[in-house]
Amino acid sequence: MAAPSEGAQPNEITANVERVGKLIAQKKQQLAEKLSVLSTIIQPVFDPESRLQSLQIATRTEILRLPTYQAAIERIIASQGIETPIDAIFVEDILIVADIVPHGGDDALFASHLREIVTRAWDNLKLRRLSQRMEAEGEKEHAVEISSGRIFKFHLSEDQERVRMDFPLVADPSKENVKLGPEAVVQILGAPLTITDYDNIAQTLLSLPGQAGQVMRAYFQAVDTWAELAASGVPSEAARESRFIRSVAVRQVVGGTEDPNVSPFCDIPLNAIFLKARNKYREMNKGPLPQPFEN
Repeated sequence: MAAPSEGAQPNEITANVERVGKLIAQKKQQLAEKLSVLSTIIQPVFDPESRLQSLQIATRTEILRLPTYQAAIERIIASQGIETPIDAIFVEDILIVADIVPHGGDDALFASHLREIVTRAWDNLKLRRLSQRMEAEGEKEHAVEISSGRIFKFHLSEDQERVRMDFPLVADPSKENVKLGPEAVVQILGAPLTITDYDNIAQTLLSLPGQAGQVMRAYFQAVDTWAELAASGVPSEAARESRFIRSVAVRQVVGGTEDPNVSPFCDIPLNAIFLKARNKYREMNKGPLPQPFEN
């Protein structure tokens, strides 16, 4: 057998470079949907600073920069020898440096900063992949440890299109007389969910592979678009409708549109992703933390 040529990339690294293209294409589609929502809004007369126009320009600019980001991320993967299969969260984690990689030159401080960010992103990627390494066939379990020692489990179907949720219940509302409302989360789950709980759940759902993961990430983008507009004082019915449509798709993935016993539990993934997107904007981060089973 002939020896590989010097400098040839391992198959895993080559596959990661190909994954970058697919993940950037998904991001482009999500940004195009965001731009479409922005384009439906009539310039508000109460927007003297043209915040709507600024959002449109920023979104177009981000779309135009995607090829540059892709090339930079591909170079990082090749130069750092990243073999762990990447995901959308890894791409987002290193986008912060992808835009400035071409301008970094030989600056030692920049190189150190780059290594620190990439190392952190890679370590987090390895942890996610470790938690996803289950049997080769059937459902794959994604366990999330949350407050009060509870373990929430999300089982991804073999075709990666469905997610089955498994939560430790103090009381099952489908079998016991539990009235939905403000106190229901304590009766059903034993304790409220914290913002850290929600963040850990969102991280798990947003990193899922396949169609299920795409649906989760599309909902995140729809909420992000709505929240960015609302925080800028430019409300949009189209953005709200897009957010609702994407939330229904999440409910379909977790079976909440088919099984009435599952439907109340859909608040958990929806709240988790909603809060992760909304809380990027301080203007929107107000009021009590929503809990499942409140309505």
